[in-house]
Amino acid sequence: MLDAQTTITDPGPIVLDVRRVNRILGLELTSTEIADYLVNLGCEIRRGDKESLVVSIPSHRVDISRDIDLIEEVARLHNYNEIPATMPKLIPTIRPCDRLGELATRLSDLLVALGFCEVLQFSFISEADAAAGGFNIERLPRLANPLTADQALMRPSLATGLLRVIAANQKVGEASQLLFEIGKAWREDARAADPAGERHELALAAAGPVPTHWGAPAREYDFYDLKGVVENLFSWINGPAPSFTHDAGNPLLHPGRSARIEWDGRPVGVLGQVHPRAVAQFDLRGDAVLALIDLSLLVSLLGESVVQFKPIPKFPGSLRDLALVVDEQLPAAEILSLIHEAGRPLVDEVQVFDLYSGSHVPAGKKSLALRLRLLSPEKTLTEQEITETIERIVRRLEQQFGATLRT
Repeated sequence: MLDAQTTITDPGPIVLDVRRVNRILGLELTSTEIADYLVNLGCEIRRGDKESLVVSIPSHRVDISRDIDLIEEVARLHNYNEIPATMPKLIPTIRPCDRLGELATRLSDLLVALGFCEVLQFSFISEADAAAGGFNIERLPRLANPLTADQALMRPSLATGLLRVIAANQKVGEASQLLFEIGKAWREDARAADPAGERHELALAAAGPVPTHWGAPAREYDFYDLKGVVENLFSWINGPAPSFTHDAGNPLLHPGRSARIEWDGRPVGVLGQVHPRAVAQFDLRGDAVLALIDLSLLVSLLGESVVQFKPIPKFPGSLRDLALVVDEQLPAAEILSLIHEAGRPLVDEVQVFDLYSGSHVPAGKKSLALRLRLLSPEKTLTEQEITETIERIVRRLEQQFGATLRT
């Protein structure tokens, strides 16, 4: 056998740090002990500073080219069995808390538990989808070298992509769908590479029939299904309950069946049924419901959330029903808010249990039936206390909304 390579490879001298040897092997060898081991290998040793050795490698040891190779030889010559087991020294690192990441993880876990499927999409959309969503395509961040014309713009919202996913799933026979996505969206006039132009958004969608059950009639997912999910999410993050105010500003949503989601008095998202025009544009087979929540804004509003506990009442509560005739356009949320305010501190809960308009109700009016629960943590309420509270509430409703009691 002949070696075709006639030159001898010389790795040059290697500087070996004595402290590094001991740190890696877990030993406390002196520089003299290490030098003795390496001399036995045929190495030539010169002293560097007091904590290092300059080692010249013999030409036949072509397997040694780095300091870690020398450390391996020291371990072998010292005898592996003589190396004690020691715990590595770890330096703790303190990283800033990623509150947005933690919030996204918690929301994802809850949505999966509620039966939703997570969607992951590219962050690019077409000009047609951007226009269908009501966005100004001239102000959206544009890719310099898009892969296709359908991926030319950075998405300003996750909504349009989610509608495309619903349509694609319907074409392969998936009629009932509960979907969500958490991802980045880009503000108008932002640059694609500018983090300041990014925001994180949660998009929820429900479409098709609700899974059938023998005890319930067949029906489609609607506004109130997704509203309940949103309320559940806010309950899960230990924050105050969200409020919903009519809002017809989103072109993707039906103007009469959409609402603004407010949390602690701040708008954080929208919820509503997809506009019939968008149903046609995105080729959906039937109605769908969307909810969009700005997670970047929401996490900035979240304080150090503490779970609040309320003891079980020691005294029985009392229920009273009110049937009010009010203007047809008056939101029920405003009525509930006023009842809580006027009925303090005894009104514990208010629920709407009936809505009626038609015969026996004047034109432009509606009848709203409310159930009030009155409760005191200190005693059983007397009939007089209950009556005085109800009368005070009715007076405030008459003064502020022109409400009358339906008889």
